[in-house]
Amino acid sequence: MQHGLCYLNACRFASRYLGSYSISVPDAAAFYKSNNYMDDIAWNALWLYIRTGNAAYKQAALDWYTKHYNQEDGKQVWDNYDWDSNSWGCVVMLSRLYPTNPQINQRINTFVRAWTEGSGTVTFTAKGLAYSGPWGSLRHVGNAMFLLKAYADKAPNGAVTAAEKNSINCMVRQQLGYILGNTGRSFVVGYGVNPPQRPHHRDSSCPPIGQECSWNDYNSPNPNPHTLFGALVGGPNREDTYKDDRNGYIMNEVATDYNAGFTGALAAAVSNSLKCAAQ
Repeated sequence: MQHGLCYLNACRFASRYLGSYSISVPDAAAFYKSNNYMDDIAWNALWLYIRTGNAAYKQAALDWYTKHYNQEDGKQVWDNYDWDSNSWGCVVMLSRLYPTNPQINQRINTFVRAWTEGSGTVTFTAKGLAYSGPWGSLRHVGNAMFLLKAYADKAPNGAVTAAEKNSINCMVRQQLGYILGNTGRSFVVGYGVNPPQRPHHRDSSCPPIGQECSWNDYNSPNPNPHTLFGALVGGPNREDTYKDDRNGYIMNEVATDYNAGFTGALAAAVSNSLKCAAQ
């Protein structure tokens, strides 16, 4: 209950004192500037509604998403879900609560088509990766696959046809296979064939406790002394090219928002809910 009250108060504060957090924390703007904030407030309201059942939060979530769409770059937000944008997460959740809302339906259909068929920002590489940008390409794939499954498995009756669900399942299976090594190498540290050995991660690249860790360790061509089991690295470029180089943080960075959606999509695979009929 105490945590719920804190969350409620934080949401009220954010709704009253509008603006991006990076305005109050200017040092963060150089690295992690927030480009939107209304989608974050909508996201807060969604989870408050789920927790409390209070219809006012449900309406607030739709209202804040609509403001995000009209007043921020909600119309142009690229087809990715990451630390800087809750936009598509809001769309997935709102599609459950407002199944007849034309704007929400249009948005979720846009997202599904982008990641199953391609779009202006999502293309497919020669080896089949759904590619939407160079920095952490697999992060975007994992998060998108999680959202696709979250939508397809929890959509109201009739919102997703059997053919559409099969298409989503097949795409999720294919992309997970790419990440786990179906094309010749794994992109998950400590797993599968030829996994990454030099993730851009300070602790795993330093020697054991008690020994000095210096830039010599960072610049060493040797594998990291510690295996960061399960970490998803950034991944390849649009040519399916990947270099296992600690200095190449665009391809080898690891982060919580890299593993989050990927882990959710894996949970679908483990639960045997990725049945894919030949297309």
